[in-house]
Amino acid sequence: LNPSSEERIEWEPEAERRLEKVPAAVRAMAKVELERTAVERGMNVVTVPLMEEVKAKYFGMGAQRT
Repeated sequence: LNPSSEERIEWEPEAERRLEKVPAAVRAMAKVELERTAVERGMNVVTVPLMEEVKAKYFGMGAQRT
């Protein structure tokens, strides 16, 4: 599966707001990883639950719920 294919990944408005709060140094990497994970799962929208799951997997912050 190629995440850079024609598929356009949409973002939920809340997910986009949360991405803006990610430190600039890691934001681009986080965006790529979230979109890649969404494509792998056959999703075409990055959702807040997906963000929480990826954040927990990569940054070990799964215990923090908002």
